[in-house]
Amino acid sequence: MGRRVQCQILRRGFDSDVFVQNGLVTFYAKCGEIELANKVFWRLSERTIVTWTSMISGYVQNGQPLEALRVYGQMRKTNMKPEWITFVSVLKACGQVGSIDLAKWMDEYIASSEFKDAVVVNTALIDMYAKCGSINLSRDVFNRTKDKDVVMWSAMIAAYAVHGEGQEAIDLFKAMRKAGVPPNDVTFVSLLSACKHSGLVEDGWKLFHCMSEYSIQPRHQHYACVVDLLGRAGYLDRAYEFIRNMPMEPGLSIWGALLTACKIHQHVPLGELAAERLFSLDPYSTGHHVQLSNIYASARMWDRVSKLRVLMKEKGLSKDLGYSSIEINGKLQVFQVGDKSHPRFKEIFEELESLERRLKEAGFSIDAESVLHDLDHEETEETLCNHSERIAIAYGLISTPPGTTLRIIKNLRACVNCHAAIKLISKVENREIVVRDANRFHHFKDGNCSCGDYW
Repeated sequence: MGRRVQCQILRRGFDSDVFVQNGLVTFYAKCGEIELANKVFWRLSERTIVTWTSMISGYVQNGQPLEALRVYGQMRKTNMKPEWITFVSVLKACGQVGSIDLAKWMDEYIASSEFKDAVVVNTALIDMYAKCGSINLSRDVFNRTKDKDVVMWSAMIAAYAVHGEGQEAIDLFKAMRKAGVPPNDVTFVSLLSACKHSGLVEDGWKLFHCMSEYSIQPRHQHYACVVDLLGRAGYLDRAYEFIRNMPMEPGLSIWGALLTACKIHQHVPLGELAAERLFSLDPYSTGHHVQLSNIYASARMWDRVSKLRVLMKEKGLSKDLGYSSIEINGKLQVFQVGDKSHPRFKEIFEELESLERRLKEAGFSIDAESVLHDLDHEETEETLCNHSERIAIAYGLISTPPGTTLRIIKNLRACVNCHAAIKLISKVENREIVVRDANRFHHFKDGNCSCGDYW
């Protein structure tokens, strides 16, 4: 339909209008056609700050933060003056990349601009720092901002949530109420997320039921958080009963939360029920099939694993490849499982072997629950040791001075085995290691993790 409209634009001679051009760039970007948006963008004879911002935002929306930052760099060469919304888009890109050095540079740059006190920009800074692994820098921005609105309070609560600091999130909510700022529905999503990541079941339960005090009707997202809250804590029957009593039809997020909980606690019957509902709602979701496969594998039900893999193959589904990235000296390095494409791969794998010996000497052994394939012990050990986050850590160890904090970003949830191994690596190597996986942040230090083994 959009292409038909574009044809009309060309026929009527409106294709040179700057507002129409901006609309086309935004249209294609929001439809996921980022390359078409890019073609329109570079064909323009004149680019305004709105056009540049639309292109940057388009790349961010389509999960291509490095491209967004590249376009921003090209914009700066034209001496185009950024607007506040430009900064917000660039800060989102920095958060997606997870580069703390880049985040600090942007903070300093904004500090010299006219938007340094803009609440919306500072809110984006809070979110960026949180996603780059520094909750302290997020709080610094929050503290220095004078006029805080509900969005900023909610963003800071959300920052605590993703770092698993549930009690801090609840304390901030109390301070928010004391400051006379009424919460909105997003505030409660952030609060419930903080509780579920910290195992604060009763606190989360009370918060959910006090939403009516603020005339806020719970949405699917709130219900999903409660199911996740109960399920992660092992209250699977209670979570299922909660779903059955919902005043609305449970959707993907609800059943997805229950399926994840069943995977964590290896509850096959309820996991199958949740998966059945999910398959009926979204039959071509790879993630839900993989979750059920993992439940079967954890229970050593290899025949069902095989049948499910055949079903996935028939549907044309394939598991997402896990990868981890680490930034060293301003350069982002990305690794996949067993990756030997890096120029220093020999050094990396020598460090992996050395690290594995030291872990064994310290009493570490593989966790059988991480074995999601029917492999013998030797194959299992080799596979788990070569997970992408372990390779990224090995690269970080050989590339930085002793004591340097390593910051890793992983696209999937960290497995139980790697989580246990990284705890011990932080102690053996006397390093702080920050890992952002698909769910949250893990801060490893002195043999412990900030999540308290609850994720």
